[in-house]
Amino acid sequence: MNNISRVCKYVLALMAAAFAIGCAVNSQTLINSNGQTVRCATSGAGIVGAITMSMHFDKCVEDYQNMGYEKIESAGVTGISRLVLEDKVLKITTVAENSPASKAGILAGDILVAVDGQPRTNATDAVRALYGKAGTEVFVIVKTGKAERKIALLRATYGSVYGKGQATAPAAQ
Repeated sequence: MNNISRVCKYVLALMAAAFAIGCAVNSQTLINSNGQTVRCATSGAGIVGAITMSMHFDKCVEDYQNMGYEKIESAGVTGISRLVLEDKVLKITTVAENSPASKAGILAGDILVAVDGQPRTNATDAVRALYGKAGTEVFVIVKTGKAERKIALLRATYGSVYGKGQATAPAAQ
């Protein structure tokens, strides 16, 4: 065997070893309408480990999405961050700065009358209805004093409203 053949065999053996012992890591943060986050994370080594890891990771993400979680980078929010039931109406108590809601003139103290044409008297239901995919529209009816306004809000990404890794998220009280 000549030197070139030996070098080629050596290079091929190194490539095969690198492929066989390579590592793979996946991590995905998901969030639900209540602002609860979960992380699907897996790692695997070698061919079998990487394939197994990928299957478990995909299943984890799929299971959480079936439970109403969104990948955090595609989760859409309005910025109406806190609602409280007061005298049988939903009072908005917190609006995130620079959010779609604040840009539309919605203020803390306003009353949330309806979301997508449905009257809302339950804070949890209202928060869920405000939540969705980033870039989608949600229609709200808000009452300020005696004046009612119908407003179309384009849901922004969670990160653009609340920042990455922040604990502040929409909630019902």
